[in-house]
Amino acid sequence: TPGIAHMVHVLKANAGVVISASHNPYLDNGIKVFASDGYKLADSIEGELEALVFADESGPTDRVGTSVRSTDAQDRYAAFLKAQVPQGFSLQGIKVIFDGANGAGYKVGPQVLSDLGAEVTTLFCEPNGSNINAHCGAVHPESVALAVKSYGADIGIALDGDADRLVLVDETG
Repeated sequence: TPGIAHMVHVLKANAGVVISASHNPYLDNGIKVFASDGYKLADSIEGELEALVFADESGPTDRVGTSVRSTDAQDRYAAFLKAQVPQGFSLQGIKVIFDGANGAGYKVGPQVLSDLGAEVTTLFCEPNGSNINAHCGAVHPESVALAVKSYGADIGIALDGDADRLVLVDETG
């Protein structure tokens, strides 16, 4: 339908999409749309997409678009993150407990910290499709706090499911 075709055009030109529950249980999964530079979409584009989503469409269509899997997205994002720290910065000798909330940051977070020299112990980095944010991550930092104390770590990092929230725990838990 024309509305779907226009929405696809707007998304291709301006945005990326993540399916996420953010900091909620997986039953609250939804589609999160963000600008191609990784930041919030302009209000005008958000409004246009919302109008298209809620428009009265004529039912199912066989023109639902395509899905493309990026095989290097993790490596590109890790490289981007590491490029944000000053040259020569090192976490050598730092013990980190990383709680990935079984979500989007479960793989890249520990990889980047390790690449920067940290000794990383992971918690809740085994997503299975229904355990995102399940008694873990930024909304349940008690596990990472306890692990920091138990392992004698220097810092604990807990993300939420879509890795846009962060709770830090110091060496005392």
